[in-house]
Amino acid sequence: MDENLQDLPRPRRGRPPSGMIVLLVVGALVVVALLVTVVVLVARPGSDAPSATGHIARPVSLLQVTDEYPAPCRTGDVPAPRPATDRCLTLGPGMTITEVARIEVASGGSGDSVIRINLRPDDGRTFTDLTTRVSRESDPRNRLAIVVDGTVVSAPTVMTPIVGPALEISGMFTRQEARRLFDGIRG
Repeated sequence: MDENLQDLPRPRRGRPPSGMIVLLVVGALVVVALLVTVVVLVARPGSDAPSATGHIARPVSLLQVTDEYPAPCRTGDVPAPRPATDRCLTLGPGMTITEVARIEVASGGSGDSVIRINLRPDDGRTFTDLTTRVSRESDPRNRLAIVVDGTVVSAPTVMTPIVGPALEISGMFTRQEARRLFDGIRG
């Protein structure tokens, strides 16, 4: 019986078959290639995500809301943004943006679309000062109206100072609405 055992080939220890190594290497390369593709697609905005830099055709004003009341609006006051268009806003001091470091259409957190604006450094400091002042007020004076072409497109409550040069214009915009707003601002 011992003679039969000696005739059988002994298994190699410590080295898998060379075909297995090739298969593992190819599989690992495929996984890495897929991961790189996913990262590139997620990190890079699609062709339908417009962006621009520099001068904007229609300035964006960020103005403190000083009063809110039921329509009809008094002379000089403006309708509130949707869905509260039956309300009127009295607008106070703020700032106007005419140059941007970057402006783009992006996806918002709840499936809507937003306009993201990166301000130039001087405007970023002014924006921080404005949101600091507005955040210390009570309703409605703690709201900041975002006005484009004389229309209030959003009027969010500012709960805390916003530090930094970035802001988002949101208002439950569809992709098409955000694109129209972007095109209107960019010109």
